[in-house]
Amino acid sequence: MPEVSEIDKCRAKRKVAKASVTRNMNRVRELISSDGSVPKVRQFAKGVEEGRTKARDLTKELEELDPASIETDGGWLEEVEFDVNEVLGEVAEYLLKSESPSPNEQSSITPPTAQNNDENTETVNDSMSGKRTGLKGVEIPSFDGKPDKWPYFWGIFSSLVHKNDKLTPAIKLAHLNSCLTDRVREVIACLTGEPGDYDRAVKQLTDRYGDPREIIDAHLRRISSWPHIKDKDREEFQRFADALQAAVFALDKPDYRHELASIPLCTLLVQKLPPRERDEWVKQVESEDYSEDMKGLAKWAQVRAKTMRKRERYNIEPPDKGKESTNFQPPGRMRGRVHALRTSGFDPEHQSLKNCPLCDKKHTEVSCPLFFDSSVEKRWEIVKNKRVCFGCLKPGHQRRLCTKSTKCGVDSCDKGHHYLLHSSKSKHEKPSDDPPKTPEENKAMHCGKAQISTPISERVALKTVSVPFIDDSGRVVNGLVLLDSGSETTLVRAGFANQLGIKGPKQSLTVDAVGGVRTVVKSQRVHLPFAPHITKAKITGWTINNICAPVPDVNWPEIKHNYAHLNDVPIEPLSKGTVDVLLGLDAAALMAPVQVRRGGHLEPYAELTPLGWVIAGPVPASNGQEKRVLCVHVSEDEGDANRELRKFWDVDSFGVRAEIKSPYTP
Repeated sequence: MPEVSEIDKCRAKRKVAKASVTRNMNRVRELISSDGSVPKVRQFAKGVEEGRTKARDLTKELEELDPASIETDGGWLEEVEFDVNEVLGEVAEYLLKSESPSPNEQSSITPPTAQNNDENTETVNDSMSGKRTGLKGVEIPSFDGKPDKWPYFWGIFSSLVHKNDKLTPAIKLAHLNSCLTDRVREVIACLTGEPGDYDRAVKQLTDRYGDPREIIDAHLRRISSWPHIKDKDREEFQRFADALQAAVFALDKPDYRHELASIPLCTLLVQKLPPRERDEWVKQVESEDYSEDMKGLAKWAQVRAKTMRKRERYNIEPPDKGKESTNFQPPGRMRGRVHALRTSGFDPEHQSLKNCPLCDKKHTEVSCPLFFDSSVEKRWEIVKNKRVCFGCLKPGHQRRLCTKSTKCGVDSCDKGHHYLLHSSKSKHEKPSDDPPKTPEENKAMHCGKAQISTPISERVALKTVSVPFIDDSGRVVNGLVLLDSGSETTLVRAGFANQLGIKGPKQSLTVDAVGGVRTVVKSQRVHLPFAPHITKAKITGWTINNICAPVPDVNWPEIKHNYAHLNDVPIEPLSKGTVDVLLGLDAAALMAPVQVRRGGHLEPYAELTPLGWVIAGPVPASNGQEKRVLCVHVSEDEGDANRELRKFWDVDSFGVRAEIKSPYTP
């Protein structure tokens, strides 16, 4: 057992060390609060570190002499460590905010005496060298643990602190802790300033947050999940452009440059732009001003954002390309029920849709999924609750004051309510504009609408393309596919389904035509076997004997030379033939345009889709074709199906000739 005097002597030395630490800390804080001399701050900060080192050594010595003393003294050393780390953090901030000493300050420094030469030579030389940051007021950003923020944070911290040889490891560690959020600080919470702790902290953080793959994935996730940008939202467009540029900086490394050249990724990002900006991007790519990849898109987005800022500065509104066509209607367009058919999902003029008065989303009231999927009784409730017109489904007026509503026309109904509000009743019952008082069980399961239309007085080419399919024997079979973005349901010609050898569960289809004419046919729900390079997804369709009348032939290789924007579009002539598949919005991904070639008003346009190039719109010839409309839903009531089959016409002959003056027959 050692003598008591040795233990007391060790404790006395430790008290002296603590007093030295406290004295130097107080002196440091006085100098910082009074903007004192940087060399003096460094000198006393060094004294703080030396005092802490002395306290550590004495604590270890005391533990060897009397292990029980550690429990008796409690957290003495921990308190010293905490106080020292706190003041060293203040020193680090003060040094970073301080300017380099002026020549007068340097000349006024007194050379060290022989007695304190060993202690102060390094301090004086540091103050004379001026090799500090010299950046007053510079603040290092805090790091919140997001991998995509790590390169920027570490770049700044490394330049100002990590590579600063005039800062001790303890000061660097203290400052590193002050730049981390609480969650990130937990990663290095066990490192308290022991020799080598700073290097261990840097390695721990770099391993945790500095993985290049995680940084790149974070950038890609950020831009890939970016919401669609609204038209004329300059600030959101600028934020997207900045995020895109940051991702390009992260990816522009030898091992990851292949990501920059990804066309699918570039296409995904372009689809987040407003229609006006998508068109502008396509024009720039076609003129070869920018490469069609992420790097080119980021460069173009920055230039485009700058243009928007200048336009806002001069208060210049961009020309509204869709405005001139707002009131345009093709000759001979039918009024009444036909005008209420669901519109196409892709607007050639990119006109923005107003909010639906029935559900406040971006679509027209007649294409509202909430409204379409509801029973007639529920539709009446929606109309009444939303206080919209019973005749045109638009707000702001009542039906008796409506100038747009026409007669219902369904089942020869001559009332003025909208045809979607018509309730199927016995012919002996008098139709009414009021909502049905006695709800009728809805026996039909709605699977969407499919509709085909061709113009009356002018010839319009529909979006059709020949697509390869794989039959049950593995052979490739080409089918003519009609892309109809105004349809919710995909239809398959029954003969083509038999040719492919595909079958599915049987179901009844109810076919509605203009004027309330209805027929019920047998159908199957099948999965379309697209060629693997098209898609591997299961696209579901419903079989029907005839989808629509054969499409007319169009000699696109000859016609396209009449339009500058279509001249180089690689497309084959469209021969007259039967439509095998009508592709609806349930397969929207296969119709999404990757490129768009637009011309002037009343000119055809081209789209590059995953299925290939398609051209649609007015063509020079006119064949005086009939207007044909087809509406389809699935019925589960076999009894009604049989009665309807006996009552109405056969599906092979559906189609109603358009009558301009009165589209409905009383």
